[in-house]
Amino acid sequence: MIGGPYLDGIRARWEAVRDIAIEIASGSDGHAKVLASHGASQVELRVTRDGDPAGDGDVLFVGHAFTDIPGSSRCLNPAAT
Repeated sequence: MIGGPYLDGIRARWEAVRDIAIEIASGSDGHAKVLASHGASQVELRVTRDGDPAGDGDVLFVGHAFTDIPGSSRCLNPAAT
């Protein structure tokens, strides 16, 4: 079971970015991209794998992780929430 300092670290990193709105969009080239918004500012997050631009599957994984992490961490250790 995941817990202790490892799970605390995940939660701490999540707290640092939880106010950022994440959107998975399609670029003009048809490939997936992750957009991050905070207030009026929006940027595209660069996703790489081994230093090279990531494929659509990796980009979707990263984008979905932003919505999956809170619920997953609660399931791993519900007493800590």
